[in-house]
Amino acid sequence: MGRIAIFLVIGLSVIIGVFTYILNNTSSDAVRLSMKEYSFSMARNIAHSAVNIALHQIDQGSTDSLFSGSFDDGSYSVTKTQNADTVQLAVASVFSDTTCRMRVKLVQYPKPFPKTNATIGFASDSVNFSFNGSPTVSGYDKNTDGSLGPNPPLPAVTVPTNYDSSNVAPFNSYLQGSPTIKVSDSIPQPGNYIQEYLANATVTFPSSVSSNATYGSATNPAIAVRDGDLSLSGSLSIYGILVVKGSLTITGTVTIYGIVICYGDSVTVNINTTSGTPKIYGAFLMSGPPKSSFSMKGNGQYYYSSQALKNVQNAPSLRAYQIIDWWE
Repeated sequence: MGRIAIFLVIGLSVIIGVFTYILNNTSSDAVRLSMKEYSFSMARNIAHSAVNIALHQIDQGSTDSLFSGSFDDGSYSVTKTQNADTVQLAVASVFSDTTCRMRVKLVQYPKPFPKTNATIGFASDSVNFSFNGSPTVSGYDKNTDGSLGPNPPLPAVTVPTNYDSSNVAPFNSYLQGSPTIKVSDSIPQPGNYIQEYLANATVTFPSSVSSNATYGSATNPAIAVRDGDLSLSGSLSIYGILVVKGSLTITGTVTIYGIVICYGDSVTVNINTTSGTPKIYGAFLMSGPPKSSFSMKGNGQYYYSSQALKNVQNAPSLRAYQIIDWWE
């Protein structure tokens, strides 16, 4: 009996040992598998983030073909090839000893943009409109260098009602276009675009800007915004979109290539120059309450420019992407 008990104890010990060994190995395998899955998940997340980083750099106007960096204890590299609006990204990311690779093919397209139907469009009614001196508003297409543009002329001014047209008519000698004044029910409403521009702003202006600085460029236009009244002066140049929630005053030799949008609960636009010649190539939209004011004094010049508007519409920061192919 004693021998049987000894054998039973020994057998039980062996069985327990075998089970312990199996459990320990199973636990180790599970840990290794979990670590492998964790490493791959982290490498994959880094690769996805790398795609977003590369697209953000492209949106900011980068012409680089290689983007690389590191974060979350991993690293990535993105190789870009582009043909017109088609962008292809080859991505490799590394976390621990795990590599993740993916290829992405996308098509760029511009986001909605105001369809301009005049050099100056007044979306508000009963505007107090006045000119004094030698200002000009021209609907004849001009390139940004002042040469004649390719598009047919637009009206110099569009207004929402016949009453507004009669208010503008006394200043017809300052206007050039075909026709000079037009009543329209399809004037672009700034409110349809404002949130997009505020969300993608590249410059936030204080209440007053007086300098010789240049914001943006023809190939990488700026989106400049001001929540409140704004005064611009000096030899300032802006390529892009200027959005002002409030009143705008321009003095000096300010030049804007693109589109100016003024809106809000109280709007007064005053282009007042005793010296210098402020110029705007592109278009201007104004939306405010009835009896808002628009005045030009001195030598201010507004020109419709399809070239300036096209440059702005194709701004990298105002382009979206459609995924054509995604492999990983």
